[in-house]
Amino acid sequence: MGQQRESVFFYTFHKCASSLFSGFALKKARGLAHVDYASEIYTDTLQGDVRIESRGKLYGPIRLTVDPDSPVHARLVKPLSQPDWIKNRKAVFLIRDPRHILVSQYYSFGWSHGLSKNKIIRERQVAFREKVQNVSIDEYALEASAHLQQAYSQLSRLHDFCDNSVLIKFEDMVNRWNVFEEGLNRLLDFDRGDLDEIYRRSRPRTKEDTASHRRHGGSGAYREKFTQETIALLNTQFAEHLEKYDYCDDSRSPS
Repeated sequence: MGQQRESVFFYTFHKCASSLFSGFALKKARGLAHVDYASEIYTDTLQGDVRIESRGKLYGPIRLTVDPDSPVHARLVKPLSQPDWIKNRKAVFLIRDPRHILVSQYYSFGWSHGLSKNKIIRERQVAFREKVQNVSIDEYALEASAHLQQAYSQLSRLHDFCDNSVLIKFEDMVNRWNVFEEGLNRLLDFDRGDLDEIYRRSRPRTKEDTASHRRHGGSGAYREKFTQETIALLNTQFAEHLEKYDYCDDSRSPS
């Protein structure tokens, strides 16, 4: 039997189709056993400590937007998000336009996101849900943007430090599947049928459902949801990342 493949680490943010990847896609990667420590901590089913093996595993999603006071951050995200730690490892980074992330977060965190079985996480979720429900989407976005900007900067540093990585975009998954599939296959390996199923599951809803965890799944919504003033403020705050990842001109995104 040949040597196992080198382990891969999958980094992203909340509201970047991470549920699709945790619940289906990463389980289908050939030659690597999927390990989702975040879900185990979230559901209070993790037995023992987080253990990282150098070969044979696919770890993730590792969501950098997790609550910094949560057990998921302390036990998983913080130790696995140090630039020196990731430098000689393999990693996939999945990103999305931060303005779209904030729209999706508002509806998810305020209404549709499931509650954890972990008592500490669940209590914080309930309190945060009540807070979100009592503010407008613009108020939420302007307050939450600082945390998202910090997470974006963290991902950007990890991507820059990692010697063997690939960056893929939510927008390509929705609008330019061939580009997305090519990127996904650089470090991971999937059967044709599983790729087709990922494509099928990632198609946007034809009609928005604000009560669903998967509200829409498309892009372009921030222009309809935010005021022009909020958009201008977010454009300034995320200017570095919008330019670096080619989000300054999102004319390809459907409105």
